[in-house]
Amino acid sequence: MNTIKIRYFILILNVVPLFLSRIYLYHIPLYFPVFIIIIMFLNDILLFSYVGAIITFSSLIFVIWMFITVYKGKILLEINSLIISIGFICYLIFNALLPVYVNVIGQFSLEGERLAGSLLEFGTLICIIVILIGFRTKAHFK
Repeated sequence: MNTIKIRYFILILNVVPLFLSRIYLYHIPLYFPVFIIIIMFLNDILLFSYVGAIITFSSLIFVIWMFITVYKGKILLEINSLIISIGFICYLIFNALLPVYVNVIGQFSLEGERLAGSLLEFGTLICIIVILIGFRTKAHFK
């Protein structure tokens, strides 16, 4: 259980650059203390997947917002930021569904958990391919 807690502390520290660059997604200055307290007192292994999804959700929202802003401002012509943002939205959806499928389907059937996990990992792979296509193609603005 302690190694899982260390893993989630590291996951929280990955969000620090967003706050150091003064880009705040949420106007909640208690982001870090709240998640640190939750992780310290959380003893149910199933709930850790939800905490990880929430932390990852905030980072992905920033990335999606950034690429949509780049697309609207027609800033980067070397990449297709619209395709990249669509890929990250797809990745966000699959990332949000993973703990739900693992915790809900996994309680009833080990085979169902394996099938759902495999489908979600395949969907995540497709999303990453879409993101890479967005980085390889040039933007076509009118």
